[in-house]
Amino acid sequence: MPAPNDETVLNFETNFETAATTFLATDTGLAASSIYATLDQDTFVVPRIELMFEVGEALDPTLPKFSGSSALEYLQHRGTLTIRIVSDASISGTEANHRTIRSKVRKSMLLNSLNFTTPDGDSTILPYYSVQYMRPTGTNYEIDGDLAVSNLTYSIVFSIKDDAFPTS
Repeated sequence: MPAPNDETVLNFETNFETAATTFLATDTGLAASSIYATLDQDTFVVPRIELMFEVGEALDPTLPKFSGSSALEYLQHRGTLTIRIVSDASISGTEANHRTIRSKVRKSMLLNSLNFTTPDGDSTILPYYSVQYMRPTGTNYEIDGDLAVSNLTYSIVFSIKDDAFPTS
């Protein structure tokens, strides 16, 4: 499915963060209003999930921008998704809720869950990309004042689909 313009295809961060918001809200039971992407400027709530997708290096080889095109582009990229779970450590019992949300996030990010790795049959979650590789790369935990914070990171390799760029 072609995007309306090149900028839409190349907005990797927003597209991945939006997709993650969709399936994490479903899988964790948190309202979508409790899940924040990188540039969200709303007032934060707790508990919440914060998402940050960082694009890394492009991968060789260059490929035609779209079928039949002579324009070559880097269509494969590495990325890192950080999922931050934040809860209020000053509230008694919040640690159990924090642990539950963290476990639900991990379940949601399993390769066989309905997430970025869903086969092309569901192209609505990431209509312009195909995820070839996704693995957990670590978790860290900290107490920051009254906030309990877990950061779960995932390494992702994705490619822009053949029909993602508009042909005109």
